[in-house]
Amino acid sequence: MRITAGGDAGSHGGPAGDLFVHVKVKNHSHFDRDEEDLIYTCPIPVWTATVGGKAEVPLIEGGRTAIKIPEGTQHGKIFRVPGKGMPVRGGSQRGDLLVKVRVEVPTELTQRQKELFEELAAIAGDKPAEKESFLKSIFGK
Repeated sequence: MRITAGGDAGSHGGPAGDLFVHVKVKNHSHFDRDEEDLIYTCPIPVWTATVGGKAEVPLIEGGRTAIKIPEGTQHGKIFRVPGKGMPVRGGSQRGDLLVKVRVEVPTELTQRQKELFEELAAIAGDKPAEKESFLKSIFGK
């Protein structure tokens, strides 16, 4: 940013020089930025992505808002929350909050949860992968 005549006075009574200000925007812990739009990556469980539901997302000014997750939402889908981004320079409008969905697959299941997923796979026509013995994987027997 250049501020004309905002610098030190010139030598021997000359006019003030220009002031140059370098601004570096610090990264935010929750949001990325694209101009006036903010981008938030929202983790949701696989069952919410499958059957639908709601997700709570933080707002830059504090607080949270709920967004509707429709059934069949795919990983990487982006939802737009109008007017919840950064202020537009020189105006009273604001950019948008873009919520990018990250579908999370559980890594630890209870026995009942595992049974339910296996039942779902059977209904869908998928067979669970057979567990190969260590010796069979090496020797093919």
